[in-house]
Amino acid sequence: MSISKKLLAASLSVLCLSPLSFTNAAEAVEVRHAIVDTSAFPIPYAGKEEVFHHKLFPGYGSALTLKSVNEDGSIDFYTITDRGPNGDVPKYVKGGKKKSGKIFPAPSFNPNIGILHVSADRTKAVVTDSIPLTVDGKKITGKAIPKGSVGSTKETAFDFNLKDLGTDPNGLDTEGLAVDRIGHFWISDEYGPFVVEADRAGRIIRKLAPGNGLPSILASRVPNRGSEGLTIDEKGRLVGFVQSPLDVEKKTKKTSPYCRIFTVDPETGKTAMYAYQVDGGYKDFGKAKLGDIAPLGNNKFLVIEQGKQNKKMQNLIYEIDLTGATVIPDDGQLELGTLKNVKPVSKKLILDMRKAGWKLEKAEGLTLLPDRKTIVVVNDNDFGISVDVQDPQVAETDVEDYTYDADQKVYIYKDGKVHRNVKLGLKENDPVDRHNEIWFFTLDEKL
Repeated sequence: MSISKKLLAASLSVLCLSPLSFTNAAEAVEVRHAIVDTSAFPIPYAGKEEVFHHKLFPGYGSALTLKSVNEDGSIDFYTITDRGPNGDVPKYVKGGKKKSGKIFPAPSFNPNIGILHVSADRTKAVVTDSIPLTVDGKKITGKAIPKGSVGSTKETAFDFNLKDLGTDPNGLDTEGLAVDRIGHFWISDEYGPFVVEADRAGRIIRKLAPGNGLPSILASRVPNRGSEGLTIDEKGRLVGFVQSPLDVEKKTKKTSPYCRIFTVDPETGKTAMYAYQVDGGYKDFGKAKLGDIAPLGNNKFLVIEQGKQNKKMQNLIYEIDLTGATVIPDDGQLELGTLKNVKPVSKKLILDMRKAGWKLEKAEGLTLLPDRKTIVVVNDNDFGISVDVQDPQVAETDVEDYTYDADQKVYIYKDGKVHRNVKLGLKENDPVDRHNEIWFFTLDEKL
């Protein structure tokens, strides 16, 4: 997490609240949580902002899967970073055309798998080791893949001077994580969306893409809304989803109430897709997001569904069942509304996380302990950083208030006037979401 060691130490002194009881979905739960200490893996940062001391701290909250329950009661998990520290850019215009992108303050960052150790009393959570993701012996980065490639988001990676940092043909925005029977990692990403297989050392040995191992229609994902969650069921089948509705023919990202669940048999290559119907109440269904998925057996899974409705954030955990759901064809009929008699996967609310004390925005890692009562969740804290705009003409700034004219090399404020001496840098993000946290929700009854 992108906070100074001083702030980190202060946070770690109040890691865990005493167990509290809540009644939710007709079940009492015990709740414990801890801030995740990632300080053993600082990311070099060239910025001069005093709060960061030339380093950032990684966020290991994009996925979660169980590694081991140890004899002393402590637990080890596998978790994963996303593509790395990044932040919003002003509206970027060159030659009269807008260009989408993100600022990458540490462009060489290597997405990696972390081993997260949690003490038996759940008061300490520390990332103790990391496994770099590599291709042909070279560490990958989180920069977008080249334009024109399958799965390209057409994004540009910028530095603080809004200079193009280039692309990475092997780049991944890693999100979902699962481990198979031989100890290989399976990882999904938001770019392609892609699903990759990596060995125990993190060497990527297989890559599935839309039209090449994954259903072709998944390429219609909204940029940066690719495959957020991935798991493996008791049959060895990969089960994942696209986190928000697809944008078929550039028409459906706001109107379709369905997210796509996909399954892949890694041995035969056979795929299938199902419709997940998000909750009602969204004026724009694109605001709905799925966070992660964990297996329960017999076609049942836990899924995080989250998003803002009427400016109020919700983070919900559902039990879903694929049994009897319609197998969706590899085309856009579902989203366009021309597919008839669709039966989506069934869903049952298990936990309203906010009623149980959760205050964070992004719940993105989910697993279930062997007791089948304790649901474990981690958040994505965006490395604890966001882009800061320093403008001597404006007291309170927002990056969205500016347009950068790349031809003139000037910043234009929202009132249409050119502002001089504007500089971009980093700041810590919202205190509520600044930390990487792990939460344990223990239910009354087994799932």
